[in-house]
Amino acid sequence: MSPQEWLNVLKSAYLQEFIRRGGSAVKFAVVEEAQDVKTVCIGVGALSREEGFVTIHADSHCTKVQLIDLLYKEMARQIDWDALAFEYVKKLFREHQWKIPERREECCWSSLASLNCCDEAAMHREVNAWLEGSLFQDFHMSREFRLAMIQLCVAQLELPESPSQESAAIKAWLRGELKQMAILKKILIFEKVTRSNARDLIISLAHWTRLLGKPGMVLTI
Repeated sequence: MSPQEWLNVLKSAYLQEFIRRGGSAVKFAVVEEAQDVKTVCIGVGALSREEGFVTIHADSHCTKVQLIDLLYKEMARQIDWDALAFEYVKKLFREHQWKIPERREECCWSSLASLNCCDEAAMHREVNAWLEGSLFQDFHMSREFRLAMIQLCVAQLELPESPSQESAAIKAWLRGELKQMAILKKILIFEKVTRSNARDLIISLAHWTRLLGKPGMVLTI
């Protein structure tokens, strides 16, 4: 089977069917020519992006992918956490039939309150209740991940030109780059990313992509 034939099968049988319907799979590709490795990786990435999957590539020459914490950190560095959080915020607003602009730059608490004919305090209460009900009670994700996503979602409604220190710290923590954990203690995140929690974070990330309405996540190594 040629690389292109294999990619066609992957697309039709997995990306468009099995995985999209909630399944998961680990696929191995053994190529005859060394140059085909890059072709296959690029092809899988292009197909998965085309089908709407969150797409990540980890190069085993640069990352020790056999170490779960290093694999997760490489995955996290390739994620646009703000973009995903804003997608979820928009999804919540639409589900509750509230108005929200398409562009992040046009969103802040005051403009959203005006757009929906309510005061900012009421807007805060509603959004916090939505997030607690939909995320904090979702035990498919680890507690640390749930708390981080709630804070990132709230941060999407702050003024873009004045991002909070907490938001920046959460993203650094997710990427395994945060040096001091003290700033996150008040939101009850105490541990750095290590081998003990990296697996749970990967599982949480995969579930998070589904919550956004995406068909899932594709990782090539």
